[in-house]
Amino acid sequence: MSWGYSEADGPLHWVLYYEAAAGPHQSPIDIKTATTEYDPQLGYHPLRIEHTRQYDLEVENNGHSFQADVDESSTISGGPLGDAKYHLKQFHFHWGSSDLKGSEHKVDGKQYSAELHFVHWNATKYSTFDDAADKEDGLAVLGVFIKVGQANEEFKKLTDVMHEVHNPHTTTHVKTMFDSRYLLPGNVDKYWTYPGSLTTPPCYESVTWILLEEAICLSHTQLMHLRHLIGGYHGDSHGGYHEDNILNNVRTINPLGDRVVKASFPTKT
Repeated sequence: MSWGYSEADGPLHWVLYYEAAAGPHQSPIDIKTATTEYDPQLGYHPLRIEHTRQYDLEVENNGHSFQADVDESSTISGGPLGDAKYHLKQFHFHWGSSDLKGSEHKVDGKQYSAELHFVHWNATKYSTFDDAADKEDGLAVLGVFIKVGQANEEFKKLTDVMHEVHNPHTTTHVKTMFDSRYLLPGNVDKYWTYPGSLTTPPCYESVTWILLEEAICLSHTQLMHLRHLIGGYHGDSHGGYHEDNILNNVRTINPLGDRVVKASFPTKT
């Protein structure tokens, strides 16, 4: 079933075609920092982000986002994941139509300009990503908030090839060494974590979310490269067609319900 972010096929319609989307533990959420629960155990067992450099990285415009498909040599473990090794499958971005909005998660009602998701799967317990995708402990997504500021030099390697994937369902390669560690903030020890779901169909409730508290910066111009990507086309009354840019590829906020958001650091009072 096709899905998107418009009024006709957007998040409010997903529940009609994807059963999991109606579940009680959906993502994204608004993180209320005053009610998060500091968990010292997260500090005793530090998060280990072991992302590696990759040459000839494949990137694509999948019609919903800009995505990089990695060779799966990068891993994450520790923190809420314990000793299990989760392998990086891909990373992708969510963004808005302006610098004032674009992140899927919010923090105390604040929305960042964009959000980066590193999607990992539990390779300790499952043999493939597809096996893990719908299991309760199958996936871990490392979320990075993005704000407008200084240009990111590593991200420039992505914008340099974005014109090659201007149209939906196209792919290309970054012909230099790409290091996704430069898309992480300096402090990766402070984060929030909670059990949730994929934020796109099929919305399986299989994700341990790890949202870094410190944001990274991209420039306004770099964010505009994302906004220029085309997600699809629609016809007009004259028999022609118009391009639809990928804008506001963001799911609406979901209720926290009976879940607890844990923090690796004490909340300031």
